[in-house]
Amino acid sequence: EEEEDTPSSINNEVVHRNNNHSLIEREDDDNEDKIDNSNNNDLSQAALETLAIIAYNEPITRADVDNLRGISSSFMIRKLMAKDLVKVCGKSDLPGHPNLYKTTKDFLDYFGLASLSDLPEIKINKNKNEEEVELYKSNYKEEK
Repeated sequence: EEEEDTPSSINNEVVHRNNNHSLIEREDDDNEDKIDNSNNNDLSQAALETLAIIAYNEPITRADVDNLRGISSSFMIRKLMAKDLVKVCGKSDLPGHPNLYKTTKDFLDYFGLASLSDLPEIKINKNKNEEEVELYKSNYKEEK
């Protein structure tokens, strides 16, 4: 039995993201299995955290991202690179010459930004009382 050849059809899809509209042409193939959509546009909390650290500190090494997050970011950076939200922009002068990472044009488009200067300002409020907080208070007094 011979398989019948059916022509592929092209579907246009309008994607709306953060007040931006994009027209995407997709070619449908009846024989194509539609499994595991790796272009899922949802970002996890860890991905957003990693992306924010890179965006506000670029160019930045993976080790610096790890230090700020307090956990390894290798997998998350690879995932963000696969989504074209982050890219390697050079090498650091540090020993071992680690890669430097920065955000891409797709990152700006994803969040509806014209440039990185459009990122909201991060305000860190530190009170003197918060800086020197004693974590362990003892009811016992030292004898002199």
